[in-house]
Amino acid sequence: MRMYTAILAVLALLCSQSIAEQGNTGTEAQADDKGGREWLALTDEFAMASAEGADSDSSSTSEVDADHWQFQLAPYAWLPEMKGSVTVLGMKQPVSLSLCDLFSLVDELDIVVPFQFGARHGRWKLWVDVQYMKMHDLLRRSISKQVDEGTVTADATINVNMRMLLTEFGIDYELFKLRLGQGQAPELRFDVRAGGRYMYMKGEVGIAIQGSAQIGPNDVRVPIGGLARSSGGSRDWIEPLVGAGVTVDINESLKLMARGDIGGFGIGSDLTWQVVGGVEWKLCDWASLFAGYRLLDIDFAEGSGQSKFAFDVQMRGPYLAMIFNF
Repeated sequence: MRMYTAILAVLALLCSQSIAEQGNTGTEAQADDKGGREWLALTDEFAMASAEGADSDSSSTSEVDADHWQFQLAPYAWLPEMKGSVTVLGMKQPVSLSLCDLFSLVDELDIVVPFQFGARHGRWKLWVDVQYMKMHDLLRRSISKQVDEGTVTADATINVNMRMLLTEFGIDYELFKLRLGQGQAPELRFDVRAGGRYMYMKGEVGIAIQGSAQIGPNDVRVPIGGLARSSGGSRDWIEPLVGAGVTVDINESLKLMARGDIGGFGIGSDLTWQVVGGVEWKLCDWASLFAGYRLLDIDFAEGSGQSKFAFDVQMRGPYLAMIFNF
């Protein structure tokens, strides 16, 4: 009996120890769960603080960017067709130059690489655009005319030489931004422009005729030569301009742009207007490529009779620019 009692006591002791161990294990598990929950809570708080810090950093970075000047240099190439007329000292000569003619007259063109420079601060942007072009020996014509006495054949060389310095400058203001949809939808930006345009024009028209005339029943050939005339003159003026532009940011790398302005209003030229449109592709953080089309129409006239100088020409063609940001 005592043996059974001793055995029962030992079993009771072992059971009590097992129960105690289980109780301790449960307590430890509860402690571990509690500690895990606390750790997760701390992790969430840390993540939220990090996110808030990142947002704070990004907003402060954008504020810093808005408070700093950003600069842009864009050398470009413009290959314009030309159509209109040039009048120098009363001599009016039509000008018609296609893009193919322009390529065939590469040796007759002297073009200093044009460029545009801009400085942006917040919504404001200052800019200047400079272009110089010199063209000579643009036209050559052959004339043959039947008359009562015979045939007159002559080679007439009509040279139109022109130099043009075009400098535009002004200030832009971003009027508003508009998101065209939800999420990552394209963003539209609209800005207005005010500035001025300085133009220097120097034109020269020269005519030289050399040929022969077959006259009479015996087709007597009579040479014709030594007939030449040239005249030249120059003008420069400065005029106001106003304009507007629209930019659509398709994504981080691609944007569409269209811009136009109008000026003169009789202060310089009678009327000058232009439009530019195209696509800009971001190559990296500091460089972009722009490809588009530009049209510039100039209507200037001064004087009358033999002293008249006029430049009424429309220039339009493809436009390519390399944009550097710094």
